[in-house]
Amino acid sequence: MDISSRLIALREARKMSKNQLAQKSGLAQSFISAIEAGKKQPTVDSLSRICRALGITLADFFSQDSQDIPAHLWPLIEAARDLSPEQVEVLVQVARHMKRK
Repeated sequence: MDISSRLIALREARKMSKNQLAQKSGLAQSFISAIEAGKKQPTVDSLSRICRALGITLADFFSQDSQDIPAHLWPLIEAARDLSPEQVEVLVQVARHMKRK
C-alpha cells in the first residue's frame, strides 16, 4: 500500500487541509507534507496520531474495504462511530426510508 496516496485520499475525503491535520495530530505540517510527497515514512506512533486526527483506526487506514467507501460517506461513518447500537439502528432505518423516496 502506498501510504502517501492513502493519506492524501483520506485527508481530502474529510476536506481537511494539511495544516488542519497537522494541528489535530500534533505533528508538523512539514512532516505531513513530506509523508504525502513520499519523502518520509511515518512511525507507528505518528501514523496513529494521524489516524486519530482523521477519526479512523490504524486498521481502517490499511483496510482494503475502507478504500472502497465513497468519500462523501466518510462523515456519516465518522458520526456513526459514537452512536449506541440502538441509535445506529435508527440511523439505518432513516437511511432505508430515504432511499425509498
